[in-house]
Amino acid sequence: MGQRFQKEMEQLRMKQRQELKKLQNELAQLQKRFEEQASVLSAEALIDLRAKARQKSRQIERFREDADAEVAERRQAFLERLEQALRPVIGKYCQEKGIDLVLDTQFVIFARRTIDITEDIIKRFNASIQSSQGGSPK
Repeated sequence: MGQRFQKEMEQLRMKQRQELKKLQNELAQLQKRFEEQASVLSAEALIDLRAKARQKSRQIERFREDADAEVAERRQAFLERLEQALRPVIGKYCQEKGIDLVLDTQFVIFARRTIDITEDIIKRFNASIQSSQGGSPK
C-alpha cells in the first residue's frame, strides 16, 4: 500500500516537474525575445511582450501552488485510507492484548519503549495485506 503510493507520488512529481520545466522554458524564451528585440520592437510590442512574460510568471506560480496542493490532497487521502485499513488490525490486536487505549506518538511527550505497539501493528498489517492480495505487501 505504502510502496504503491510512493511510486504514484514519484510519477506525479516527475510529471509536474516536466510541466514546470516546459513553462519555465516558455518564460525564458519570452525573456530572451524581449532582450534580443527590445531595440527594434515598437513600444506597444514591448508592452505586449512584458505582459506575456508577467502572465507566464503568474501561470508558473499558480502551477506550483496547484501542484503542491495536489500532492497534499493525495497524501491526505492516502493517510485516511491507511488509517481506515489499520483500524481493524489495531482493534483486533488491542482486544487480544487487553489494551484499552492507543495514542498517536505525535501526541505523546514520553512513553517507555516497551509499551510501543507500532512494530507489532506494522507486522500484522503487512501480513493482512499479504494474505488478502496473495503476495508481498505493497
